[in-house]
Amino acid sequence: GSGSEQKNWPQNKWAELVTRLLQETKATLLLVGGEAEANRLEKLSVNQPAERCVLAKNLPLVELAPQLQKCSGFIGHDSGISHLAAALNLPSLTLWNHSVEEIWKPLGPKVKTLRSPGGINEISVEQVLSEVLTLFPEISPSR
Repeated sequence: GSGSEQKNWPQNKWAELVTRLLQETKATLLLVGGEAEANRLEKLSVNQPAERCVLAKNLPLVELAPQLQKCSGFIGHDSGISHLAAALNLPSLTLWNHSVEEIWKPLGPKVKTLRSPGGINEISVEQVLSEVLTLFPEISPSR
């Protein structure tokens, strides 16, 4: 989630990414969201193996930070949680829309932003998956 729906990658693309990550890698996913995303998290996790798809719903930042620190990396939007992941020095992929990257992007040596000239909706699942496998090699395909 983010402070604006316009900053969010489409739900159907998140759903495809979650499914592909669980099918094609050995990743366990921590799905993070606030009050506004509770239903979305539920939809993303339905029919997924519960032991590999953990929900972190509406957690205070002091509780979320230690959970994020256990992660190999972070994938998110232009949001406060992306800044938290960067501050924790997590390898991070931030899916970016039209806000000014030079001013608003999360900072850190392990942060990469991914954008498309056509906007966030034009970023493909394949692009994200390719970046994720490069940034987080420890979840390498389990085939």
